[in-house]
Order: sequence, then C-alpha cells, then structure tokens
Amino acid sequence: MALVGCGSQESAENTQVNAINFSYTIDTVRVDAGDDFVHLGNQQPRFALSSDKKLLYNFDLNTSKLEIIDLDRLTLKEAITIEKDGPTGIGFNYWSVFNVSNQGDLFLGEGKYIQRLNAEQDQLTKYFFHSDSLKGDTLSKDEKINLQGEVSADGKFYFGTYGKQGDWDSETGLAIVNLQTKELQKIPLKIYEEFKQFNLYLQAANGNITSAAEEQVYVMRNGNQLLISSSAINELYLYNLEKGTTEKKTFHSSLTPDSKKTDYKNHSESRDEFSSLQLEKMKDVNFGMFLFDDHNNIYWRYTVQLDRISENQPIFNSYLTIFDEELNQIHEEKMDYPISLSYSFFIEGSLYYYINLEDELGFVRIKPTYE
Repeated sequence: MALVGCGSQESAENTQVNAINFSYTIDTVRVDAGDDFVHLGNQQPRFALSSDKKLLYNFDLNTSKLEIIDLDRLTLKEAITIEKDGPTGIGFNYWSVFNVSNQGDLFLGEGKYIQRLNAEQDQLTKYFFHSDSLKGDTLSKDEKINLQGEVSADGKFYFGTYGKQGDWDSETGLAIVNLQTKELQKIPLKIYEEFKQFNLYLQAANGNITSAAEEQVYVMRNGNQLLISSSAINELYLYNLEKGTTEKKTFHSSLTPDSKKTDYKNHSESRDEFSSLQLEKMKDVNFGMFLFDDHNNIYWRYTVQLDRISENQPIFNSYLTIFDEELNQIHEEKMDYPISLSYSFFIEGSLYYYINLEDELGFVRIKPTYE
C-alpha cells in the first residue's frame, strides 16, 4: 500500500432521487449456541467479521471469552477463553479497538496502545502510539492518536484519527500507522473543524470545558478508500490511500434537512441550560454511518429525526438512503423499522442487524431487491 502526499478536490451534488425500485423482506434469526450460551446481558456487542464473512467474533467482557460464530449455520462454533493475567494476558479493559486478522490474530486497543494476541494465544505484542514510539510524521507534545479506529484485515495497518490531548475537539485528521515499521502518516482534514459549530459545551467559570455533546464522525475503509462522514451534515469526504487525494461529495435529501441547525448556543455555564440545549438538539436530524454491500456494490446509510415524544419517550422517524458504487445517491425512503448500522453487516446482499433476544444473540435480516 502506497501512502503519499495529499491533494483535494470538491464534487458537485451527487443526487438522483429514486433511480431504482427498492423493496425488501424481513425475518429474525437466533444463533444456536447448543449447550453453551452466547451471553450478552446489558453490554454492547464487541463484533469482528472475518474477511470472507463466514465467521463472526464476539468478545464477552464478563467471561473474557472469544466466541466464534458460524454465520452459514448460525451456530456457535467455538468459545475460547482469553487470559487476562500473565505474559499473554490482555488485561481487564473495555477495548475501543476490536479486530481479528485473516491469520486469526486478535487486535485489542485502548488508551495509547494496541495489543496483538496471535491465533495460538502464546505471543502478545504491544504497539505503543507515543510520539517517541513512532517514525514518519511527528506527534507534537499536545497531540495523540485516538484509538477508535480499526486494524486492516492483513494486520499490517491501523486506521484512526489524531488530535489534541485533553481537548473535547480532539480530532484533527486521519492517522495511519504501519504496525510493522511503526511509521505514522497524519492526514489533516477540514471536516473536523467544520463540525465544531454543531457541538455543545458546558463551560466552567474559569473557561475550562467540563462536558460536551459532540457530533459523531464516522471513518469507514473500503478497499483503497477511507470514507469520512458525520452525524451533522449530508456530505462525505473520500480519501484515496494510493493517490493521497481527498474528494468531497455533497448530497441532498428530499425527506430530511441536509444539515443540523447552527443557531444553538454552543457554550453554556449552566448545567440546566446545557441539558435543555441537548434536549432541543435531539429534535434535529442525525445522519448515520455508511455501510457497503459488496454483493450488490452499493452503500446504505440510515438517518433519523425526532417525530414526537410519547409517554416521555422519543419516537424517531427512520430514513434509508442508497448510493451506488461511485457514491451517487440513487434512492431514499422512509422506513418502518429503525436500524443502527453500527451493529450491522451485509452477507450476500442481505443486511444482518444485531438484536438482543432475551440476552442471547440474534439478527434481524433484511433481504433487499433492486430493480
């Protein structure tokens, strides 16, 4: 993989309203664990999908077991106990990075390092992301690499973000680390500066930020491209890993606003006012992440917007937007079923969406038809 200098360009609006006919069927399936138990409880799933999409890895924080699920048969294939202590112990943390390589190596990351436990579980390697541990581009004294990204399927690269330490607006750009050579590439992006206008901050009398409600920034890798989007604006940045170029794509929705409002008071010194602003902001549109269907060569993205409050519970409208392989918008519609693509993946054109079925693992399957 060549990582070279960065240029940029901006594209015109890429929108074709309902260029396809779209329909779908839905069913629900449960993973058969046999005499064992894929226990979820109240914890969020820690999923990693094999590159051939045959296996799903779920890490149970309570039991420290790596559960391997056969997605063809929807059965629990194996549950491996991962040691927390000793020379190959992974510790007791909640891991913000969780990936399994094509070789079966387990990658877990938090704080300032990623650790790799090989498939045989007899060798543990730690990759520290301090400024003095990396070559290539330099991290300044007040910068850090944020471990909210992913390790490539071959286990050679980490893709994430970097920014200021201790800053609520911590993201500045993309960070790519070659785990073999420990070489860092920093890619500054204007998108992170653009999103600050949508954030809310609780500010102490001395000017320090004590709490924040920030917009989400999604980074998704597909082949030689990184897709960077946000929950605030109906647009996308594409970074080409081979060419080192950045392209901006802007979209238009006929069903929702194309941007969150910017007329909120960004900084508040009152916790009550800060909470009130958060509730008001909840009414605004919220764009989800992009997800690629490699069977049909299209992207999905879900958007939600508050419809009403019923019995003190928010009720949201959900919208699906479909993009072709070149990220031209080809369809959008209001959906009856709310879905988070954060816990979803495509297999042979069908979307699998994680659900908790009485503390056991299940999936809603959406099988689409495009005409």
